[in-house]
Amino acid sequence: MPNIDKQIARLKSPKPVVRYDACEEMRVAPSLSPQARDALLAATKDPSPEVADAATRALETHSPSTPPLFPPPPNALPVTRTQIASAALAFFSGLTTAVLAAGHLVGVVTTTLDRSPFQYTFRVYSLLLLGGVLVVLGSLLAAASIGVARGERLAWRQAVWAAVALLAVNVTLAPINGFGGFLSIIATINLVALLVSQARLFKAEWDHESPRLPHGR
Repeated sequence: MPNIDKQIARLKSPKPVVRYDACEEMRVAPSLSPQARDALLAATKDPSPEVADAATRALETHSPSTPPLFPPPPNALPVTRTQIASAALAFFSGLTTAVLAAGHLVGVVTTTLDRSPFQYTFRVYSLLLLGGVLVVLGSLLAAASIGVARGERLAWRQAVWAAVALLAVNVTLAPINGFGGFLSIIATINLVALLVSQARLFKAEWDHESPRLPHGR
């Protein structure tokens, strides 16, 4: 175990080789005192490049690595401008659908309660079910868009499935209601944007990771 105080004193030696050796001894030491860290910090500006480099390595060895505040999720995809744009579109599509569907639910409930006598029919049930499904799917899509912007593969899959489900619901509704037609257009644009952005990204990853085959012998 090196004597840390002795190594601090050796850092003041006029001989670069002695100062370098002191840095190396402090690098392999189990721990460093605040005084030793200050001495090494000063040594990073040593006239000798070798001593300055040794002091830097010693400080790095004894500096605890701080994990990032927001670590990247596992299996995260590289984030591109196209992916950010598709995530923003997914958020807009999901939020718009959820808000419009919530307004639809409020209208159905208000109209039903204002009727006298009160009647809970299959038509009312169907309208409430439709609104509830759209609110849930829109909210899921908006929530997944945040993960899409961060490059999360699972979030991208959730966004695609939510967009597909929204499109399926609204396409069948479009022939009888303009509300469904408007949401179908938004869902289609959003789904295409998600698929295109990820197709480009997967292709770029494949081109980068695939080994290049030599031409000829």
